[in-house]
Amino acid sequence: MAQRGGRLRGAAKSWSLAEHAAVDEAERAKIHIAKMALDAARADFTEAEKQRRIDEAARDLARSKPRRRLRSMRGSGGAGADECRKAPYQKPVEYFEEPIA
Repeated sequence: MAQRGGRLRGAAKSWSLAEHAAVDEAERAKIHIAKMALDAARADFTEAEKQRRIDEAARDLARSKPRRRLRSMRGSGGAGADECRKAPYQKPVEYFEEPIA
């Protein structure tokens, strides 16, 4: 992100230098208008990107709510779920067959 910020500062500096290097007032005004239009477009893009991230987070939350509800109804996410999975040790019972006569 720091590199992008540096590039944006460099771009703004380039626009300012071009504006100062303009030959006449009309060209300077055209450069200034173009610079302002790009700044507005950048601000719009930034706002749209921020809104997109908020919407995406809301969709993810809405998508995960039914799963969490189902998990809690099954009991697999409850407090005692681990205890149910761990059955106490039971000694095996010996088994053998009687020989068939």
